Amino acid sequence: MPSAFHLRTAEEKDLPIILQLEISTYPFPWTQKQFELELVQPHSYFLVAEKKSDLKIAGYAVFWMMYDECQMINLTVDVDCRGLNIAKWFIRKGMKNAFQNGLDKLTLEVRKSNISAIFLYQNIGFATIGVRKGMYSDGEDAYFMELLLRI
Repeated sequence: MPSAFHLRTAEEKDLPIILQLEISTYPFPWTQKQFELELVQPHSYFLVAEKKSDLKIAGYAVFWMMYDECQMINLTVDVDCRGLNIAKWFIRKGMKNAFQNGLDKLTLEVRKSNISAIFLYQNIGFATIGVRKGMYSDGEDAYFMELLLRI
């Protein structure tokens, strides 16, 4: 875990910064309403990484804990904080929470063009189990990836 940061549950006061990060990162960003809903959904596990020095949000992750699986539905790290293992830290925290809640697997979708994310996921142990054609609003396909938490 990056020692200059800590993870905590996202709060309403974080939404302006989260939305700013989302808009600066993605061509088709989530809306404020989508993030607001994640704060109150019982199946949502919504985390932020915060710098200990100045409490600046360095990234966020949203997981859905439903049925027998945990699905990572959003993961974003500020460009200035990439390469510090924050994304891996989010994923490990999601895995731990899912395992502790008796869930069997962690799944995600990732754009086929997002090579760095695909490499990270494969490095952690995710396997590509399918392709979701036209998954994104611009028509790009996504890899559907899975990591089994229980053997």
